[in-house]
Amino acid sequence: MKRIWNYPSEPKTGKRYWRSLNQLAQTPSAIAAKVREFPDGVEAMKDEADAETSRRTFLKLMGASTALAGMAACRRPEIHIRPYAKAPEWVIPGKVLFYATAMPRALGGVPMVVHTYEGRPTHLQGNKLHPDSNGGLDSQAQASILNLYDPNRAQIFTNFGKKAAREDFLKFLDAKKKDLTSKQGAGLAILTDEAVTPTRSRLIGEVLKKFPQAKVYSHETFGQANVRAAYGAAFAAGAVPAYDFTKADRVFALDCDFLGLDRLGGNSVGQFMSKRKAETPDDGAKMARLYVTEGRYTLTGGMADHRLRVHTSQTLKVAVTLAKLIAEKTGDAALKSAAGAVVLNGNYQPRADYEAWLTAAADDLVEKKGVAVVVTGSAHGSALHLLTIAMNQALGAFGKVIEVKQSGAAPAGTLVELAKAAAGKQIDTLICIGENDPVFEAPANIHNNGAEWAQPTNGSLSEALKGVTNIIVHSTRYRTATARAASWVVPATHYLEQWGDTRGSEGTYAIVQPMIAPLYTDTMSDIELLLALASDKPTAGQPPPPAPVPGQPEDTGAAFAAVRATFDAAVQGANDDKWNNALRDGFAGGSAYPAATAAINAGEVLKGLAAARDVSLGDDFEVTFVPCAKIHDGRYIN
Repeated sequence: MKRIWNYPSEPKTGKRYWRSLNQLAQTPSAIAAKVREFPDGVEAMKDEADAETSRRTFLKLMGASTALAGMAACRRPEIHIRPYAKAPEWVIPGKVLFYATAMPRALGGVPMVVHTYEGRPTHLQGNKLHPDSNGGLDSQAQASILNLYDPNRAQIFTNFGKKAAREDFLKFLDAKKKDLTSKQGAGLAILTDEAVTPTRSRLIGEVLKKFPQAKVYSHETFGQANVRAAYGAAFAAGAVPAYDFTKADRVFALDCDFLGLDRLGGNSVGQFMSKRKAETPDDGAKMARLYVTEGRYTLTGGMADHRLRVHTSQTLKVAVTLAKLIAEKTGDAALKSAAGAVVLNGNYQPRADYEAWLTAAADDLVEKKGVAVVVTGSAHGSALHLLTIAMNQALGAFGKVIEVKQSGAAPAGTLVELAKAAAGKQIDTLICIGENDPVFEAPANIHNNGAEWAQPTNGSLSEALKGVTNIIVHSTRYRTATARAASWVVPATHYLEQWGDTRGSEGTYAIVQPMIAPLYTDTMSDIELLLALASDKPTAGQPPPPAPVPGQPEDTGAAFAAVRATFDAAVQGANDDKWNNALRDGFAGGSAYPAATAAINAGEVLKGLAAARDVSLGDDFEVTFVPCAKIHDGRYIN
C-alpha cells in the first residue's frame, strides 16, 4: 500500500528548514511530493505486485545496460592465481601476520612492528618491547610505508638520463674498480646521509681498506653533525649523549624542539610527558618545569611553562648570558671561563625583563642541581653545544640526566670539504648514498663556509661537481637535483624490501628484515652496492642466486650474509639463538653503546668556544630554515 506521510507540525519559533525553493514557496507540486511516497504515475499500476514487477524490471534493465557499457569500455585484468607448492609457515589468507623490523634514521633507528597480509606490508606501529621506544611512531615513520608503494620511485638504472640495464652499470663499476685499484682509490669519494646503519659503515671501512686514498663525507640537512662534533671534542671521538628525561625536574631548551621534530632520543617525548602528569592538586609541585627560548612557535614552546621569544641568530648570546648566571650562582670556574671565551658581536635585549627572566630561570636550574638540564637545537653550531656541555657539567646533569655513550662512529668529512675537493679537481668518481639531495640543499655560497676555493661568480656545490667525471646516485628518488646531475642513477630498495641493520639513539642493535620481495626487480640496496664496490671479483655476469631446493637451506643472498657478519661482531656471544631472538623481537638485548669517558676536555671546549661565530642583530630580515612536519627536508614530498 502507498503510504501517506504524517509530518509533525512546524514549530512556531526557532529556525525553519526546507528542502527546496519550491517547498519554501509552497507550490502545488511541492505539496503533492511531500504527502506522497511515490511520484505521479504510480497510481496507474494495477496493484502492489504490478508495482514490484515494474521496479524489478527497471533494475534488471539498468544492471544489464551498466554491464554492457562496462564490457565495451574496460575490463578487469586477468590474473591467474597459482596455489602454493609449499604453504608458507604461519601464513593464513586474510589474517594479519606481525614482523619486527626498524627504519634507519639520522638520530637512530626507529623500532617498529609491521602488519603483513600474505607477504604484503600494510601498516606500521611502534615496537613497545624496544628499550628506546614507548610503542608509538611519529607521523613520518608511520607514513614511510607509502614510499614503498610510490609509483614515482626510481625503478630502473639510468645513464645520463637514459634507460640502462643493471648489467651495464656493473660492467662500468668493474672497469672503474680496476682503474681505482691502480691509483689506490685516489679520486674516489663516497657521500652518505647520516642514517645509522652499522653494516653500511662496516662495508665503507672495507672499501677504504681496498682503496686507502678514497674519502668519505657525510651530509644531512637536519642532522646531528654539530652535536657529534661538540661531544667528540669535549669527551672523545664518537661520543654521543643519551638523555633520560624521567630524571629531569627542570629543562631549559635553547631553540630545541625536542617534543617536535628535533628529537633527543627515540623515547624522549614519552619520558618528558611522564613527568608532566598532575592527577592530584599536590602533583603540580612535582611536575617537570620547562623553560624555552625560541624564534618561532613550536610544539615544545607550546608546552613550556615559561617561554621567551628571541631571534634564532641570537641564541648564542642568550646561552652566554645564561651560562654566566649559572657560573655565578654555582661558583663553577670552568663554566665562567667557557662563557668568557665567546666573543660576542653586539648586545641583545629582546624585551625589558629579558635579564630578569634569565636570572629567574638560572635560579630555578641551580636550585634543582643534579636534576636540571639544558638542551640545544641540533641546527646550531658546535660552539653552542660546547657551551651547553659546560652548563650541564656545572648543573650536575652528566651521569644522571645525560649519559655519554661511545658510538664508535668513524669520522667523515663535511659537505664543505667535499665541495672544496670537487672544485680542486681532486674527485673523479663520487658515489652518493642516501635519501638526501645535497645539490639542492647545499648553500649557494658554500665557499664562504670556511673553505678557500671561492670562485668569483658561482661557489655552489652544483658548480663544483661539474668537474667530477662520474657521479653515481643511489636513492629511491630519481627526480632530485643531485640525481639530475648524475651520470648513473642506481634505484634503491625500500627499507621494507631489504636486509639491513641500525641502532637506536642509545645504541641498541636492531635488524632490518625484508617484509616483501622488491616490487621493482631492477633495484639494489646500499649494502649490495658497497659489496660490489668492495669485492675483488668482477660483479657483472654473475648468475642470480639458485632457486630454493626443498629440504635444503635457502640462499638468502650476500646482503643477508653481510648483516649476519655485522651482528656476530656487534652482539656479545652472538649465535643462532640470539640471531633468531633478535629477528623475533626486532633488536638484540644488551647491545647498547658502552659508556664513554666522563672527563671533559676543558682545553678543547675553550678552543671551540673561542672560534664561535656570533652575529649582530641587524635591521634585515632573519630567515630560519626548519624541517617540515610533513615532508622533512623534501624526501617525503610524494
